[in-house]
Amino acid sequence: MPLEIRYDSDVPNDSTFVRLVQQYSGDMTPRAMLDELMRVGAVVETDQDWFKVIRREYVPEALAPDSLERLGRGVHDFIHTLEENMQKAAGDPGQFERTVRPNLGLDARNLPAFDTYVREKCQGLLEEIDNWLSKFDAPDPKKGDEVIQTGVGIYHFVVDAQFEQKQIKELLEDRSEAENKD
Repeated sequence: MPLEIRYDSDVPNDSTFVRLVQQYSGDMTPRAMLDELMRVGAVVETDQDWFKVIRREYVPEALAPDSLERLGRGVHDFIHTLEENMQKAAGDPGQFERTVRPNLGLDARNLPAFDTYVREKCQGLLEEIDNWLSKFDAPDPKKGDEVIQTGVGIYHFVVDAQFEQKQIKELLEDRSEAENKD
């Protein structure tokens, strides 16, 4: 359960938003992080200078630097899993990687219901996995702990038949023509 935490405090070792951001965010300032999390509705102010997380997921705006970084990380992780599975030894189960799709496709009228179902089930599963992972202490390389980057990514794909039939060159030409009209 998310705790309500103070934005900042003079008390040593007090858990605050500022300290969390300094520990986990890299070079982003605490105020910029808070403003962004409040903008997307992931954090609310419960009292003056006290905040609480109300959503676990954060999806940055399209083409924002965070979004592009997320794209690169997701593609890297997925391709790495495929590569590992292609090179695994006989009998080795490899990394978990599965896809589910209806053999003959889905009637377009059923797509909104499927999308809702996927969002609910997958969000629940990811939260359950996140809860399980949070039981473990973070590794400390200074103490000789080996650090492994791992996780689970789930995505819902919808392939437009027109898009799938076009070559990438045609798609880029179409995009270029559309941009030139503007």
